[in-house]
Amino acid sequence: MKKIFYIFAIVAFMLTSCDKNDIAIQPEATKTLSPEQQKMRSALETTTNILLDMISNDQTYFEELNKVIVTGSPEYLEDRVMIKDLFSNTSNSSSLRVKTNTNKFTSDFKTAFSSSKPQKVGGIEGIDGALFSNPDSLIQFLTENNVSIYCPFPIEEYEKDNQVPTITFHPIDNDSVNIGYLFDKQGGYSVVKVNQAYNDLRPVWILNPYEKKCSRVESDFSSKLKKSPTANLTDTVFEIKLGQIFCKDYCSNFFEGTLEIRVLRSLTTSTIDPLTWKASGSFANAIPINLERKYVTWARKGDARGWVTINAVFDSNWSRDKTQQVFAVYEQDPTGDVKISGTAKFTLSADVSVKDPTTGATLTLKRGHEVGATCEGTFKCNNDLLGVLEMNRNWLFRTINIDNGNYYNGSAFRDGWGIQALSQNFWFTMQKREL
Repeated sequence: MKKIFYIFAIVAFMLTSCDKNDIAIQPEATKTLSPEQQKMRSALETTTNILLDMISNDQTYFEELNKVIVTGSPEYLEDRVMIKDLFSNTSNSSSLRVKTNTNKFTSDFKTAFSSSKPQKVGGIEGIDGALFSNPDSLIQFLTENNVSIYCPFPIEEYEKDNQVPTITFHPIDNDSVNIGYLFDKQGGYSVVKVNQAYNDLRPVWILNPYEKKCSRVESDFSSKLKKSPTANLTDTVFEIKLGQIFCKDYCSNFFEGTLEIRVLRSLTTSTIDPLTWKASGSFANAIPINLERKYVTWARKGDARGWVTINAVFDSNWSRDKTQQVFAVYEQDPTGDVKISGTAKFTLSADVSVKDPTTGATLTLKRGHEVGATCEGTFKCNNDLLGVLEMNRNWLFRTINIDNGNYYNGSAFRDGWGIQALSQNFWFTMQKREL
């Protein structure tokens, strides 16, 4: 890897100036930008220019930036470093100090700011270059808006002669394609169109705004998880966990980045409608999973690294009376809505009186009678429903640790638990623990 860095360093050092305002490639905008969004795009374009200049003037920046992207910023997901950490003099992690001298990064950034004017790449008409009249105003804006340098798939995963990243930024006006800059062997760089297909072939660094502090699975979601009524309190308690997942669907467009996967469990009530003989149902709070894009890429390649450990409680006590629960998975997207439904079942813990829908006579449903509950809800999702499974308790307990015919690299198991298939693009394991 170092050899490639040095080759890149020589190329970058030889970099000749290219007029960044004369660009032929323009992605198609899909929405009109508000003034705030225009300002964000201007900031990302300007910072892209600055990074290009910094790398071309100091050949070691490429390697140093790659190190800190791999290291990451505390409290954020993998494969990204927050710009504010590169400027910070008080970062708790010395590994985030580019060149072990944060002040030098800041100084070089400010110098490159002056040489990069006007601050437009590919030019958005109507953007005022005075939005960022000095480097301090840009640094403050990047810091306040949690801008990161994000690498969707690790550079080291590409062939040795293809480990020079293309530098681009979130286009804001769409989430699928943008222009980017690829350093070439002739001592300059070419302007390219960056999307998922391009990243499949070449590594990419993206300047990405509005990063959130988060973890793979929200740490306190279990305490918020609503519990269905459990009748057999004297039974053995079986805790069921979602063990691992293997997702082969990107769900979102390239510049949307991290997948916001949500796992639903049905929630039923003990109240029965005397006319329909059914109980009402809904869904418990979702298990929130933030899945970095690289894991989907690995899964699509059939790489074992695509298996991601979740270890989140699905049901803290799947008792015998809950004979069937609904397991649903979708990718959260604020631009759409999807209605998810399924039937859960449970057995009555006591006799219940109901009406015969034909004669109106009162009937008694005996204790142990199985009742169905239609569970449904509308969730923020844009055609990214990964699957719905009506999960029978007896079936799950029987198949949870056996060969179910779903094979990964010749094995039907992950850590001793049977591989289950929600769909062709989403596999998972469940784990059972007796408490």
